[in-house]
Amino acid sequence: MDGSGRILIADDDQRFQNVTAGMLRRSGYVCDSAFDADQARELLTRNTYDLILSDIKMPGNVNMEFIKELPTIVGSVPIIIVTGYPSLQSAMQAIGLSVKGYITKPFDYHILLSQVRAWIEQYHAVRERQRLEAEKSKLIEELQVALQEVRTLSGLLPICATCKKIRDDSVYWHQVEIYFRDRANVEFSHGVCPDCLADMQESMDEHLTTPKS
Repeated sequence: MDGSGRILIADDDQRFQNVTAGMLRRSGYVCDSAFDADQARELLTRNTYDLILSDIKMPGNVNMEFIKELPTIVGSVPIIIVTGYPSLQSAMQAIGLSVKGYITKPFDYHILLSQVRAWIEQYHAVRERQRLEAEKSKLIEELQVALQEVRTLSGLLPICATCKKIRDDSVYWHQVEIYFRDRANVEFSHGVCPDCLADMQESMDEHLTTPKS
């Protein structure tokens, strides 16, 4: 095995499908087959493909209407046309539709395999680059948010020495929990520290042991 990826073969020639799919599977690819444009569309809605091999004269693609529709269905997935009826008109149409390859039957399967391998590798490389760019953009966004939070919490905070409220830029005083919650997306869970707990216990003991007058 020297390849990886999933390929859709759309062709109404049963023998061509069997031979081509067998050759591609032996090279490590997963292959699905469709005998007309409608069946191909159905498979495209259920599966994700890395390359499409499509005949020109199959039902539903007489005037290359299926080929024209493919970019709206699969985006930038590479498309290779295979045909037993080559013509200047169909070749020019293929160029205008940004088809990656135009191969006439019968053909050398090594040539087909080399094109399949090259276009799938390029497609995978583009997708990986897009994935890395998306991860980079997300990381930059997260860092910008974190930096903004740091800036929000940097500098001097005017805090009341008695009640511990914090004054904001509008000269309003806020509880510590509310101030940090609104500016740093922080939620507080309230509890009692050991020192305060000891003081509370001592105060309760004193209250209980002090005789009433």
